[in-house]
This record gives sequence, structure tokens and C-alpha cells, in this order.
Amino acid sequence: MAETETTGLNNVQKMALILSTLPEDQCVAVLKNYPEEDVERLCREMMNPPKVDEEAKNKIIEEFSCKLEESTDKPALEAMESLLARLYGVRKSTEIAQRLKTVERIDLSSLAEEAGPDVVAQELAREVPSVAAFGLSEIPTALAAKVLTLFPDDFRTEIVMARARGSRLRPDIAVRVREGLKASLESRKSSTPPLDPVEVLATADLLSHLTAEASQAILDSINAKDAVLGRRVAEALFTFDDIVKIDDRDLQRLLSRLNQSDLKLALRKCTDPVSDKIYKNMSERVSAALKDDIKNSPPQSLDSVLEAQRRVAAFVRDLIQKGDVVLPKSGHVDPAAVQENLV
Repeated sequence: MAETETTGLNNVQKMALILSTLPEDQCVAVLKNYPEEDVERLCREMMNPPKVDEEAKNKIIEEFSCKLEESTDKPALEAMESLLARLYGVRKSTEIAQRLKTVERIDLSSLAEEAGPDVVAQELAREVPSVAAFGLSEIPTALAAKVLTLFPDDFRTEIVMARARGSRLRPDIAVRVREGLKASLESRKSSTPPLDPVEVLATADLLSHLTAEASQAILDSINAKDAVLGRRVAEALFTFDDIVKIDDRDLQRLLSRLNQSDLKLALRKCTDPVSDKIYKNMSERVSAALKDDIKNSPPQSLDSVLEAQRRVAAFVRDLIQKGDVVLPKSGHVDPAAVQENLV
């Protein structure tokens, strides 16, 4: 065993002397990194420490500190190669180091921002929760939060739990996930033309002229083929039946601005939840007068009633798009989302 430059001690004696100056928990942490045979040699030296004066001991510690600083100044890959060599031996560590040199760190932030939360959510929804959680960790937090809200409740919960537990992917799997997500986002970017907000609103207006069942069936079909487009159209769509989703205070303000003839005609044939919601937000006097007026007015064709409902829905839809009426996120229209996603 070679002797040190500053004392007559060999490297094992020198290391044993340094370990004897450490607290027990730190000493254990260091010894865990050595093979069993080296631990035995170090312990034997620690049981019978060499006799050195204080000056020599300080020189050994100072020398050790200098070497430690030199090792931490190594480039990241060089330091990693040294660690891998101790773990796997020269041949395998060389192979791994070579792969590390050729792997380029993929930054998904700008690509995900450009693709938007809908596209990112679609791609991550195909993964298991731990992989989806990793994907969210690779993009800006604000964007990740938007993506998270687009997942089903159960899947969203699993993702949050995976993230909170600090689950990590193996480095090779993490690389493959980054590469796969990058390829998917780039593919979607090149193959999907940007949505025209005017056409989306026009499409929603067209669907509003159909029955609720027919428009929902079309939306379901669109969602099966293009979930992003389906969601955008659904956000812009508002039907007479969606009045039940309006906040009571907003509805009270809204009722005074509606064309009363259209409202009276629209209420002749609608679901009980809709009529109950409207009458509940009127004064008893106005509600009673409207009911009496509907009861005593002559019969109207179904087409006339449906057309009146469409006019009322169109009026409300305009207010929603202007931000004068706000629907909760569970409704068809989220004005903030409409402004953000369509403008």
C-alpha cells in the first residue's frame, strides 16, 4: 500500500484516521459505499489507529479536503463515469457513459406551451398515472395545472398521488417518455391546422339549431375523432336547457334583459328543471303573471317554440362570450376558456 506524501501512513490508515473523526452516523454513511473487505480493513485500522501528532492529523484532513474539492470540480459526466465504474466495472460503465453522452436533454416546455393543454392532456391520458405525473413535471407548472383539470377525476387523483409520493422513473424510461411525448406533440403540431375561432362559434351556433339529443350525438362523434375540436365546440355551445347552469344572481340580471315575448314562448315547452330555475329567480308577482299569460295565450307550433328557445340561447351565448354571464366549469361554456382558447 502506497504511503502518503505528508506522513508515513498508507491510504487505508489515512482513511481510517479521517473516519475516526466523524460522528457515527456519518461514518456509517461513508462505509456503506465500500465493499465488505474494504470495510473490514478500515475497521481494523480504526480499532488500532496509528499514532500521529495533531499537526500530522491536520495535514491529512487538509489533504483529504483538497482532493474532495478536486473531485467535485469534475465535469458532471466525468464524475458520473467514476461513479458508474465503481458500481458496474469499467466495461459496463463505459457503455452507459457512452449512451449518456449521446442522449440530448429534451426540453418539452416550449413545445407543450405551443401545443396547448388539450393536446398535452390527450397525449398523457394514454399513459399510466406515474408516467403522466412525470410528463407534467417536465412542463411549466401553470400549464401542468391546466392539463390536470382536463383529466377524469379518478385519473387526476392518481396522478396527483403519484406526484406527491415522489415516484421516479428509471433514467432510461424517462428518456423514452420524453422522446415519445416530443414526437407526439410535434406530430400533432404539424398535422393539425389551428382552429378558426369564428368557424368554431359558427359551428356551435349551427348545432344550437338542432335538438339537444341530435347536437349531443354529433358532439360525441366529434369527440371520438378529435377531442380538442369537440371540447372547443362544446365550450362555445349554449342551449336553452343550459339555463339551469347559470348562477342565480346572473340569471336574475339576465331575465330583465331578455325579450319577454321570446321567453314566454320558449317556456311553453321545456323541461321542468329549466322552468323551475327561471320561475324561482322571478318575483312571485312576475312569475304568477307569466304563468297566467302562458296558460291563457293561444296554442303555438313546436317550431315556433324551438325557434324562441334558440333566440334566447343565442342572446345568452353572446353575453357569455362577452363575459357578462359566467358559467361554472361543469357547464358547456366557460367564458375564460372561450377567450383563451378561441382568440
